[in-house]
Amino acid sequence: MGLCTIVLTANAQKYIASLNIENNDDFSSFSMLDTAIAGNTVYFTGENHNFRTSNYKLQLKMLKYLYKNEGVRHLFLEFGVSRGWLVNNYVQTGDTTIFEVLSDYSYDEYALLYKGLMEFNKTLPDDKKIIVHGIDIERSYSTPIKVLSMLLPAKKAPKSIELNIETLKSLSGKVDEEHNKINDEEGEHGQGKVNYNYNYNYNYNYGYDKYNTDNTLELIIKDYDSLKSEYEAYLGDNAPLFNEIMEGVKAEIKRNDFILSSAMQSFIYREQFMYNSLITLVKQYPGEKFYGQFGRCHTPVSSQDKWCDFYFFNSFEENVFDIWPRIDYAVELSVSKYDEYNAYIFEQFEKLASGTRIVTYCSSDKQIPDSYDLEESCFDNLM
Repeated sequence: MGLCTIVLTANAQKYIASLNIENNDDFSSFSMLDTAIAGNTVYFTGENHNFRTSNYKLQLKMLKYLYKNEGVRHLFLEFGVSRGWLVNNYVQTGDTTIFEVLSDYSYDEYALLYKGLMEFNKTLPDDKKIIVHGIDIERSYSTPIKVLSMLLPAKKAPKSIELNIETLKSLSGKVDEEHNKINDEEGEHGQGKVNYNYNYNYNYNYGYDKYNTDNTLELIIKDYDSLKSEYEAYLGDNAPLFNEIMEGVKAEIKRNDFILSSAMQSFIYREQFMYNSLITLVKQYPGEKFYGQFGRCHTPVSSQDKWCDFYFFNSFEENVFDIWPRIDYAVELSVSKYDEYNAYIFEQFEKLASGTRIVTYCSSDKQIPDSYDLEESCFDNLM
């Protein structure tokens, strides 16, 4: 099991590596990656979100290349579970009504990516098709609200949860209305569709039509948590997905609290959320391979990229890289365990006979007792 981070710049102006990212079957320019990608489990490419056209072209072409060469079938997105479900539903079925929702709620370039994924999937055998997953926090309220309402059955809700079921439907309609209005206004100015990557809180303050989306969602969540069994019975087979999306919305509310208080935890919290989501996904599909293209601040090659220097932090990719390769998950990984093992090595070295020589590589001097003398070091003190 391993991880491969492919360091490429999907920039419309200039490439670090000259790749043919057009939607065709010519992968000759990707051949320089053949050795690097061999035998890994999880693959990343990084992007600058400003260059949407080259980003989606690279993502689609890279997935096809990894599918062809390494059998990668799982694409994970820098979006929440709700969008992941919408995209996967469309990619598997080609349902035009689903595509209309995606098109309305996406930048044009993202819609082109989803269409390209669907067309690619049509060429694949049923048991070899790609599967799409969303692993991020539900950073846009509009998409999860829309999908949660789509998961509601046509039958009337029980009295105990009827108020908040109807509220969710109403909220979805209002968000749709506002969303379409903004898209129309942006289109008139030639700016294309709006994609709610971030949290737009729809607050209405006109006469009796006055409400706050945050407060409305929090009341729905409170009711859902206290009456979960009633919701599950009403939702039927859709209950697990509904719950997963609700957890993502809760996470966004928590992250938003960090943001409003200008707390650094907002960044770290999101990286850890995506990391935990990916680990869960990999465990769900043992033996399978995965690919995702994420923003540059989630896939840096150092702990403080010059474009992402909010502070020193472990990015999503670094969290994943830190966990592989592993034989199993039986041993806890923690600072306390690290200190415990260092102390054990130190004690063992102290017991060794006089004249013992030690050669280390990338080790801490905390592991070496004072009774030893440093004779030589090389490779910038790594050895």
